[in-house]
Amino acid sequence: MSWEEPTEPRRRWRTFTGVVVAVLLVAVGAAALTGSDEPTALLPVTQVDDPLVTDGANTGPQFETARIDPVETSRSVNGSGPLLPGGPPLTVVAADFASRLQFVDIASGDVRSVRLFADAGRGRPHTLEVVGDSVILNTDGGTVVRLANGEERALVLARNHRLITTADPTSVWVYDGLATGVGGAATRIGFDDTLHETVGLPALAYPLAGTADGLLVGAAGTISWIDGDGSHRAVARGQALASDGDRLARLDCTDDLSCAVVAGTVDDPDQMRAALRPDDVPAGLYDVPHGRFSPDGRWLALPVYRARRTGAVESTSVVVFDLALGAEAFRTEGSALTAPATPLGWSPDSGYLVVSTGTRLLAWSTTTFQVTELDVRVSPTYALVVR
Repeated sequence: MSWEEPTEPRRRWRTFTGVVVAVLLVAVGAAALTGSDEPTALLPVTQVDDPLVTDGANTGPQFETARIDPVETSRSVNGSGPLLPGGPPLTVVAADFASRLQFVDIASGDVRSVRLFADAGRGRPHTLEVVGDSVILNTDGGTVVRLANGEERALVLARNHRLITTADPTSVWVYDGLATGVGGAATRIGFDDTLHETVGLPALAYPLAGTADGLLVGAAGTISWIDGDGSHRAVARGQALASDGDRLARLDCTDDLSCAVVAGTVDDPDQMRAALRPDDVPAGLYDVPHGRFSPDGRWLALPVYRARRTGAVESTSVVVFDLALGAEAFRTEGSALTAPATPLGWSPDSGYLVVSTGTRLLAWSTTTFQVTELDVRVSPTYALVVR
């Protein structure tokens, strides 16, 4: 395959999307926190001999693990009882703008806060994933942290890296090319500190999602699959909107910039096509997709912006597509949010989509199509997961 340059309309769309998102990047001060950090060095990873790596790309990532002890200063808030009567027992994990995680117990309404970092320079939580029995988070300072279920301490998996969406329950992929467009390398790290395969990425490439078998990446308008041995193949054209390593949703635009969402699997990417409204701009932060597939693959939740002619963001919404019907099934009311994308997460049984709008949490049922505002308030949320 070749890493082709996008056509001019696609380039204009990507530029426009970047301008819209840039408006949203509001500086928020991070509070200084307390704790200790005792790093344990691991051996460096040797970069594989991969023809995808371009001159000037990083020569190999460095990893170290550390335990942050204590990780947690928690408080219990008396809840108001079940937040979703008759619903499954769930926990919403929400990252706020002050390097804290908030655990909301759906059964009781109780809220527990966890502070992670003594060093405020590591940044605030930026993205969250549930991987197996763990919550994995990435800060905007480039630290990837694992918070294991039931543990009082967090495990730092890597520094100066970005977390990649990972479907494998025993490991995560991290990326050491924090600046888009300069290439880099992605490595899979096991929760037992095993360093698995490393694959090189070309300039202008960005990783989308990984599994135990390989990595999905995008570069210059082409979405490709890279195996652990470095071999690769083209999957589809377009800008990625969501992926979990198996499923893929992407944006397909015509010359007049009328766009559609196309969804399917990595092996069969053209199973569903649904037109976007003309004033919808899919959320993305420098080509990083922010949509989420439901665990059962039936639904796709996609944050979208509505922009004025000047490029300023007017409002943000979340659109849910029914992938079986190829049609829009639900849309939140637009609101003026400052996060790179509206925080959202699916319950493990795909029964609920939880969306954060400021300090409110909304739950949309995939069986009744009803929206419930959860009777709880959280700090302004940057990212969330449901487990």
